[in-house]
Amino acid sequence: MVLLDTEISYNYRHGAAISSSTGSPDENERFAILSGRATIAAPILTKGFAQLELAVDQVLEDDTFRWVGATTPWDDSYRGSQSVALQAGMVSGRNRVGLFAAGGWYDIFGDNDQDGIFWSAGVSASRIWDWGVLSAQAGWLDSDADDSEVIGNAKFARLIAELNGLSENMVFRAAVSVVDGEQDQDDNPPDDFLLFGWELGIERDIGQIGEKHSVSAFASYKGTRVSEESPSGSKDHITDHLFSAGVRLRIGARTATEQLQSTAPNLPDFGRWMGSTPALD
Repeated sequence: MVLLDTEISYNYRHGAAISSSTGSPDENERFAILSGRATIAAPILTKGFAQLELAVDQVLEDDTFRWVGATTPWDDSYRGSQSVALQAGMVSGRNRVGLFAAGGWYDIFGDNDQDGIFWSAGVSASRIWDWGVLSAQAGWLDSDADDSEVIGNAKFARLIAELNGLSENMVFRAAVSVVDGEQDQDDNPPDDFLLFGWELGIERDIGQIGEKHSVSAFASYKGTRVSEESPSGSKDHITDHLFSAGVRLRIGARTATEQLQSTAPNLPDFGRWMGSTPALD
């Protein structure tokens, strides 16, 4: 099965100490993001599975979305990312367990020294019912840059619920995430860092292509709140609200339910997690 996603997002950011080195606290920021994702899932022998994920994010820097208040992001804001991830494991009855590894690049506005790489590894598990799938992901996340202002040496956990009980052509999704780690790792000691994320989404079939392929539309809201505490005791925080809509082409799946029961949930948006942190410092 192959899933090809195209998505446009509108990000509203607010909090204390956005671009704190050059401006006052409690500033607001709005920008648009164009995204693409490819997911390739396949069975291995009789009980195994493998899933490859490729994702690209690009913040739009022009005036295309000025009509909804979007502006070019300030220094220390997220500019984009590219990532690759692999999930693999076993399926036994209604249970799916696996391992994952991911890595990629992220870009930050205003300071090339903050651009860097990230990597992650961990475990995942899912329980499949006729009415939906409940999943959990947990792992480790780290990064490297010349001037590291992003997440490092972190542990994370994520819970995902995907429900299709109302219709085989519609899926509702919800998720929560927690990331606990360090920020500003070039300081000694680094700052303590905590991210809490939440997600709500819906996907609905909108057309068939032959007997085995289909097209769906989706919309979602994703929120993240990141908090930093320096060794001196000072605290900063930023909250992102991301509203998205897009279209998905499915090759090898006729309905949203068939896709749901045949693929593992995508891994977190690691690049966006990275991009949520530099403005804190």
